[in-house]
Amino acid sequence: MPMSNKRQAKDRLHGLRERAKELDCLYKVEELLASETRPLPDIFRDVITVIPCGWQYPKYCQARIVCEDIVYEPSGYVQTPCKDTAPIMEENRTIGFVEVSYVKEMPASNEEVFLEKESKLIRTIAERIGQTVFHRKLGELLLEREAANRVLSAKSNHEWMVIVDLLRHTDEKLYLYTARKMLHHLFWSGIKESRKVLSMFGADFASEHGERMPDANIPSQKQSRENILAASEHVFAIAARSLKDGDILACLRRWIQENKLSFLIKTVDADNAPLGAAIDAILRYRALPANDAVLASSTEEWLKVSLIRRFFSDNSNFINIAKRYLDVSDFFDLASHIIYPSASNGRLGGKSTGLFLARHILLRAADKEKLFADIKMPKTWYMTADCMMDFLRYNDLEDVKQQKYKDIEQVRIEYPNIIQLFKHANFPDDISRGLSLALDDIGERSIVVRSSSLLEDREGTAFSGKYKSLFL
Repeated sequence: MPMSNKRQAKDRLHGLRERAKELDCLYKVEELLASETRPLPDIFRDVITVIPCGWQYPKYCQARIVCEDIVYEPSGYVQTPCKDTAPIMEENRTIGFVEVSYVKEMPASNEEVFLEKESKLIRTIAERIGQTVFHRKLGELLLEREAANRVLSAKSNHEWMVIVDLLRHTDEKLYLYTARKMLHHLFWSGIKESRKVLSMFGADFASEHGERMPDANIPSQKQSRENILAASEHVFAIAARSLKDGDILACLRRWIQENKLSFLIKTVDADNAPLGAAIDAILRYRALPANDAVLASSTEEWLKVSLIRRFFSDNSNFINIAKRYLDVSDFFDLASHIIYPSASNGRLGGKSTGLFLARHILLRAADKEKLFADIKMPKTWYMTADCMMDFLRYNDLEDVKQQKYKDIEQVRIEYPNIIQLFKHANFPDDISRGLSLALDDIGERSIVVRSSSLLEDREGTAFSGKYKSLFL
């Protein structure tokens, strides 16, 4: 046999032996990973002893696995630059890697120190480890769910415990919120044990026992997260001993629902929230089923004041009057009949505000005085006060604002020209869309366009007749 043929045969035989080693290595790894009862750390420690047998130079080969920040490596492991790695993926997330290395420099073949088949092998092993980790976690999750279902079926009267446990592990912020609400509920229900938990947060009740109050000027201590979580668990333990299961469940459902409605309060109460965001939040709230839109009385009062301040005025005298006659639901129809610029932060003008409030005062008065029941309010659309500013900017007419600083005769002379400037100007697109909706809604009826400046018809300042009302 020629020398070249012998060489080729020898290379083929060497290649077959290497493939056999690689397959044997993979089978052993598969056999280890197939165990469903052994702990994964034990399996990984065995896998790193099996991996070197699949490489060219097993005597000098070492392997290690890093999975979820835990390192599995043989004793006497040597850091070396001669290594090959493959990532361990759980779904689309990298959770570690498999590494194979040589403790000394090895002779390179025609390919490299690490053969192409060896690189494929390490990637296959890493992929199988990732799949095993994922399936183990999936199995644990199913077992937990089955356990929770067993608890729920065995203790049908303790459904609230399952809800609390679920919040504790999935939404800590909501868990602490419900615990705080439960603590206050226990206190106002006269449960004495709740006093001790309240005292932890700085509420002192020593005076009830004739003891001297501590110095009020001493700051209270910041509680650690662990202490607060422990106190929250104590709160629910007190509730379990002191309240009926049905009452606890009803409270939890109500508080969780209230928390879901926080989107409305946060939006309306934010000083920098655009008007459009506030209107969207109100319309979302209106669309909720009646049972899902129930607010605590204190929360509803806060929301009502925030709505009055956002749409009408932050004058405290006006707010104190308006909140006596307005409900949150009164803003539903108002919100869908406002025309405003897209970036509006404006309010409704004085006449709009007065007309809206007067209508609701009369509606409530009609319960006592039948005469008021016949008073009608025309269908109304409202434009925010900053529509005018947006109109001026859109048409480069800001210099019109200087008219109020001119001599009265000069104002009268220039006034007709300003009217023509306005008549030849255009509305911004968002205001045009709003006006189109209003015209479609009003239909073929007579229209009165009334001025409603922020300076007009305010409390104590009647400006009737100062601005025009146009009859169309």
